[in-house]
Amino acid sequence: MSKIKRINLCFDMRRSEDREVYNLLKSKRNKTAYVVDVILKNKELESSVVTVDKDTLRNIFEEVLNQTHIVFKDTKNKEKITEDTDIPDDVFNIIDSI
Repeated sequence: MSKIKRINLCFDMRRSEDREVYNLLKSKRNKTAYVVDVILKNKELESSVVTVDKDTLRNIFEEVLNQTHIVFKDTKNKEKITEDTDIPDDVFNIIDSI
């Protein structure tokens, strides 16, 4: 069994991503070392990603905002929302869009 293995790649030059990667690889002198380095770094980044559920993120965000003593103003009703009340849901819509 050979110690060296080959993988053939095909690039569709009609796709801009394929064309960009093809040109990048073509410009590299040691393509194998480059591909190995990129894939291992990507794997490392993927394993370092922390996932947090929305409720936990909401609680963290609410705690941080409460500690900053921000006074919110309800633009619809033109009244201030005091620190004793909950933070408006509009603030947390940011989290929902993540």
